[in-house]
Amino acid sequence: MKFHFFRFLIILIYSSLSFLIFFNISLLSIMENDSAAYVGYLNCFERCGAFNTIGDHICHNWYSLGYPAFMVCIRSLLGKSFWPVIFIQIFLAILIIFLIFKIASYFFSRKVANLSMILASFSLGILLYPYFILTESLLCFLLLFGFERFVSYLFSGKLSSLILSALLFGLSIVVKSAAIFFVPFLAIILLFVKQGFSKKIINAAIFLFFFLLPVFGYVLRNQQVYGYFYLKSVDKVNLYGFYLPEVYAESENIPFDDANKYVRSLIHVDNFASGEGYKEVHELFCKTIIKHPFLAVKIWMKNVMKTFLGLYTNHLKVLLYPEIKDNNGYCSFFSLQGSFIQKVWKYLSFHTNSKFLVLLSIFEVIWNVLRYLFVLIALSFLFLKRKFLLFVLFSSYIFYFSIISGHAGCARFRFLFEPILIILTAVGIFILYNFVFGKKEEIFLK
Repeated sequence: MKFHFFRFLIILIYSSLSFLIFFNISLLSIMENDSAAYVGYLNCFERCGAFNTIGDHICHNWYSLGYPAFMVCIRSLLGKSFWPVIFIQIFLAILIIFLIFKIASYFFSRKVANLSMILASFSLGILLYPYFILTESLLCFLLLFGFERFVSYLFSGKLSSLILSALLFGLSIVVKSAAIFFVPFLAIILLFVKQGFSKKIINAAIFLFFFLLPVFGYVLRNQQVYGYFYLKSVDKVNLYGFYLPEVYAESENIPFDDANKYVRSLIHVDNFASGEGYKEVHELFCKTIIKHPFLAVKIWMKNVMKTFLGLYTNHLKVLLYPEIKDNNGYCSFFSLQGSFIQKVWKYLSFHTNSKFLVLLSIFEVIWNVLRYLFVLIALSFLFLKRKFLLFVLFSSYIFYFSIISGHAGCARFRFLFEPILIILTAVGIFILYNFVFGKKEEIFLK
């Protein structure tokens, strides 16, 4: 009974904070710069019954169409408005909070799992991204649910859990191909499970097979529509369209805008599904990276650092002040001018005079520093306690989904591994609490 009341209280806290945001935004606020592309395909489907107009067999999208399809389903059932999409995404966020609790419960004590749930209910990212017409909420839910089912299989050995995990990861690829190389890594982990060798091989093969089912289904759909076996071009667009201009600008010591204009002039893509039109920019990319390997790594790691240290508060400002999107809405600490203190202040007060938002930004900076300390304490503790499976699962999840953001770092990319950070933060807090106060609170599940 106590636990049911606790869960109700968590839902109440999260819902109350969420609706504070709801009552302070308009329909215009939920549209981020990237939303236009998804909405365009949604409108096309509602108008034509397909994601391409009749007679058009050219692929104009460099991303997957899972999210527009998700919106089509919701609006077909609940009405032609974006608010049902937002409310479903809020529901997914609540499920994410419970998945965080569930994953923590597999390994850690009930107190650690409860603290994870409390931290999740106050997480600005989990509160924020359901209000955007963006893939983040759906993608995070699919990835975390897939990960939870994978962990469940490791504990129970139930093949149904492994198959569901694979299908969820496969569906996530149809939304955005973020986990495309993470799933093979999980398949390798299956080879170290305490089972017979042949059973381990079979289960790993089953996992990969069911992961590829939704992916191949989507690829075959694209072949029927576009004439090419096509999954996505997001890797090329990210590397050539976002990352290369940054490296090229610094290597040639020219303004970023000039480098960006030049690089984009080398991209001649008419049909993304064909994979053609990248020859010139690919040659420039290879030449630049080979000539300046240390610079390339430096910029990639700088962007990863932006993912770790970026503030969700700046995206909250976009919700509260939608005009920011149309008025130089890009905010990067590294692009600001002035002394270090001046740059910090400009970043914290970006596009707002609100004392509350500035204070929230300051709090988020302090919290980020503290929680990464807790995360490091937790990971070190797991390693020293020889909890190697747990250490590998959690550290690889954070490493993978952070390192793939090196093309253009942003706090928004951190949302994909935010749930794991929350769990490890709760673990770190209990470890530090035991150390400082000489307590013996249980960390691991007995």
